[in-house]
Amino acid sequence: MTKNINIDLYQIKSFSENPTQGNLAGVIPAAETLSETDMQKIAEQIGASESAFILPSACADLRIRWFTPNAEVGMCIHATLAALAVAQMRGDISKEFIRVETKNATLLCHLRSNSILVHVPSYQLVSQTPLDTATLSLMPLSAAQIVETPGIVKIFDDRELIIEVRSLDDLRHLKPTQENYTSICHQLNVTGISIFTKQTLHASNQIHTREFAPLYGYLEDPLCGMAAGAIYTYLNEKNPLKVEQGYFCNTSGIIQVEPGEDSTVWIGGTYCVSAHTPNFRIATHDTPSI
Repeated sequence: MTKNINIDLYQIKSFSENPTQGNLAGVIPAAETLSETDMQKIAEQIGASESAFILPSACADLRIRWFTPNAEVGMCIHATLAALAVAQMRGDISKEFIRVETKNATLLCHLRSNSILVHVPSYQLVSQTPLDTATLSLMPLSAAQIVETPGIVKIFDDRELIIEVRSLDDLRHLKPTQENYTSICHQLNVTGISIFTKQTLHASNQIHTREFAPLYGYLEDPLCGMAAGAIYTYLNEKNPLKVEQGYFCNTSGIIQVEPGEDSTVWIGGTYCVSAHTPNFRIATHDTPSI
């Protein structure tokens, strides 16, 4: 049976203080009355790359579940920033450091005056292998455009292909298609593809990148915190980085990556409210609440 429910919906732009830029996330606070089916249907109707549902937790300050329009995912930085921004605005959290229960891990998060950072403990560079001509042609790239041997970085259950190219023009001239980039992911057993350059549009930033995640239902992710952390690990970086992204999607922003202890990283940035709809109506299936 179909039912109509009203939810308190926030739409937050992460990695930017400009509501026309950044990466959109839907946030639904006090989501404990919603079933998993409800959450998936809501995420589908919102249409953001990820939506976050805030729940109570017995082992942390709060719990977050993330859904793409197609499925639940185990980790999402930009939707975590968005959820914590909403929880802070509502007065649900007030401490500088909080713990968040998630599907993959309990995350430590740092709430600063104008930004939020998430501590991610699970990056590992697992291999570095040259790509063959057939694979490069699907992007398309040539071997001459690549700076160092591409690598694969493991993040929890995901594997990210990392490729450094020489220039912004190399990034600009990529011609990604769902078919070709899905084929690359299957061939190399990866869930995402990060292609980056150290040539940037703004001198205050160190990296410009594009992120492709066709297996998650969207070809290009305009701003991806997890991928920025994977690039940081691939480079074996020890200093803070500012990563610019989204300029080829007209949704630009800056991702901050900072070193943690024992090769861990902090990832985050700024945020702003794009919209708030206190009584967003949605039609979903009548199933038991979780």
